[in-house]
Amino acid sequence: FTPVKKFEYCSGQLTNEVQFVSTDNTIFGWTNSNPAIGLSATGLGEIAPFIAKNNSASPIEAMVIVRAFLNGCPGPPDTVKFIVNPLPKITATGGEACEGSGVVLQASGADEYVCSPLSGLNNSTGSSVTASPASSTTYTVVGKNNASGCSSSATAVVKINPTPAASLLKTGTNFICQNDQ
Repeated sequence: FTPVKKFEYCSGQLTNEVQFVSTDNTIFGWTNSNPAIGLSATGLGEIAPFIAKNNSASPIEAMVIVRAFLNGCPGPPDTVKFIVNPLPKITATGGEACEGSGVVLQASGADEYVCSPLSGLNNSTGSSVTASPASSTTYTVVGKNNASGCSSSATAVVKINPTPAASLLKTGTNFICQNDQ
């Protein structure tokens, strides 16, 4: 039989089915060394798609030992390796500004960042961009780790405070600002 030897996924990603090929009526059985990746400890036949899991900060691995059985006789073992990479833990901060001013959006937890929507941004990429939207806006920051290709997102709110309007009231020859008693 001919299994594919190595699979690498991001946490939360749906895996592909692993098919085993044989020229006869072989039955395949397998044992997984690390069920924490989201795959059961044992199984028969193909390895069905599963949601890859990794809640740690580092990649985790599982070795799946596969054996072919024909007429009750086991064939030699073969190994399939699964690597599940963690998602980056993205943090993003916004802030508050007066109308016409900008706020620096800061992001951390990954290697590359893309911000959206584009409206009011001086740049859509980078860990530090300036947002000057016309009104309060929630920005989504997607961060990606270059080594694994895994990405996740966080949001940052930029609150825009309106510029207060001053109006003058004329009383005789004196001018008084409204609300100035």
